[in-house]
Amino acid sequence: MKKRTAFIAAILSLISLGQPLLIKTGVVLSSTVLILSLPEKVNAESFDFYLKSGDEKIKKEDYYGAIFDFTKAIEIQPNNALLYSIRSYPKFLLKDFIGAISDLNKAIKINPNKGSYYKLRGNYKYLLNEGQSACICANVFQFSL
Repeated sequence: MKKRTAFIAAILSLISLGQPLLIKTGVVLSSTVLILSLPEKVNAESFDFYLKSGDEKIKKEDYYGAIFDFTKAIEIQPNNALLYSIRSYPKFLLKDFIGAISDLNKAIKINPNKGSYYKLRGNYKYLLNEGQSACICANVFQFSL
């Protein structure tokens, strides 16, 4: 990836900005368009890209797409407890309470001192009709503040 990026940068440095690049087939390609589109491709594999993309997909009610993007962000930062908590939300919206609880269990394992993870997990368990277990989670939340 680094070699390809360096090669593209070297080629682009030879082209003066704003000048059209003429290719033998008669296609005209502006070098400024190449430079503006390059950062999006480079950014496509970054943590922030997947986090923002997942957030946008939730706003568009594309919950499966959001889960996919948050999963990609987790692959980049697997010890980020907040990401598991965030990914639990679209699972909750899809009524995948078991998946949402599983994500919160992972978040709690990474960061056991975050009370909001216990509260969310208790809410999800309550929705699964696990009332007694939900009460235990709520009690843990009270003491973890």
